[in-house]
Amino acid sequence: MAIFWRGDCIMQGGLFTGKRPVQRAFCEEVISMGKGRYLAQLNNYPVKEEFLDYLPTKTQGLLLTPLRPARNAPPVGLMLLGLDAMRGFGKVDQAWATAVGEKLAVSLNV
Repeated sequence: MAIFWRGDCIMQGGLFTGKRPVQRAFCEEVISMGKGRYLAQLNNYPVKEEFLDYLPTKTQGLLLTPLRPARNAPPVGLMLLGLDAMRGFGKVDQAWATAVGEKLAVSLNV
């Protein structure tokens, strides 16, 4: 898991390589569009190259959730969750992650 806020990685947890997570083009796209993305089979996406520097080699999927400081505010951050199983998140899990992201963003904006 990595949390990006206003362009910086402010938190990382889990099994990362020695490199610090970086917010690259795909993360910027998710933030600017304001809509989360779920890459259920990461190996099938060319964008995986943006994450290989810091995610564990066996990461199978990614969930990217934009973080908004207020309900109708534009996103200024991103929560990145790596999965160790293909199609590891269902719709309920994605909704749960979105709710956690909303709470986190409000707390970060204080």
